[in-house]
Amino acid sequence: MSPLDPRLEKHRPALVYDPQEAYRAMSAASITDYRDNVLKRGTGDVVSRAGHGLSLQTLTTYNGPKDGDRLDEDGDPLPASRHFQADPNYRERVYGRVKEDGGRTWLQYWLWCYYNPKHLLGLGKHEGDWEMVQVGLGANGTPEAVTYSQHEGGEGHKWEDVKHFQNDHPIAYVAPLSHACYFEAGAHPYVLGVDNPDDSLPPILPRVEEFGDWRTWIGRWGNSTGVGGGKFGGRSPASPGNQGQKWDSPNAWHTRGLARKPLRIGSNAVRQAGRATYPKLQSIGAERDDGRVRVAYELDPARLRKASYLLVTLHKPGDERQLLASSPEPIRAPQGVVEVPLPPGVTGDVVVRASAYNVLRQRSDPLETQTGDRPGE
Repeated sequence: MSPLDPRLEKHRPALVYDPQEAYRAMSAASITDYRDNVLKRGTGDVVSRAGHGLSLQTLTTYNGPKDGDRLDEDGDPLPASRHFQADPNYRERVYGRVKEDGGRTWLQYWLWCYYNPKHLLGLGKHEGDWEMVQVGLGANGTPEAVTYSQHEGGEGHKWEDVKHFQNDHPIAYVAPLSHACYFEAGAHPYVLGVDNPDDSLPPILPRVEEFGDWRTWIGRWGNSTGVGGGKFGGRSPASPGNQGQKWDSPNAWHTRGLARKPLRIGSNAVRQAGRATYPKLQSIGAERDDGRVRVAYELDPARLRKASYLLVTLHKPGDERQLLASSPEPIRAPQGVVEVPLPPGVTGDVVVRASAYNVLRQRSDPLETQTGDRPGE
């Protein structure tokens, strides 16, 4: 294997995750290495199973791969993601490549996330998720353009207009529930809802790894077929090398991202106008009770700010990667108590984070407490 191009290390993105993010970017080997995950034919026949020969290399060596083949994740995805995020051999990874296109040298960084929850509306959730950040270098090797993937499209900017970490790394704010990457924290309306990346955690510089030949595998990274056969989202992703213009023509994809900027002027206006309806979570408190955590909450009671869900996440103290549970709890009243089950074997206090969403997926600022604390403390 050839050594990694040093330019990929120099300009790797600084990822800012939401404090309630359950599925951070990690090694793509997580989907081939976990428990009873399997590689299946389109017919449903099992080709290989985790722990019995399945690996990323298998995707390039098994007999007769066809469209319709897929990797199938077994069981609850949260324990799987938690397992790999605790393992230094898997956590905090991106996959890098260098592509000459359109008079620029493009450094692409592909993020693999084990699962895409989008569970507040029930639409769009799917096994597996590939997102991408790219940096365009000019003729003298100086960065001059940046593009981030967002849902079915992307957003592009000039290098000088982007926030940087340690001068060389563009900062990408990763939206919870979707993994779309943004240049700013805060609310970002799109067709089916609102993304709400947060900026309260410090940036992370992931390790850059090279792609294997599996980058163009014809199958799907997950078993989700999506809404309307994927026409309305929710389908597990294709391999990076099979994602069309994003992979084949990064300069053209960047140009498309620039062209969408006028649309975001309208989005920004919608975002500002929507501030009157965003839920406001005023306080939370939490206590352990027989294998569960009881979370008391209080919201601004204004009717325009009515919330429909309280997203509660439980965390291991002192380790942001150790998200123990994530539960969107339906709520009707501006104050009350919800209960979230604890995974088996969890001892001691846990950190509790919560944010409120309305039916438009507008989100309150997340609040944090620890079991044993009282509301407002």
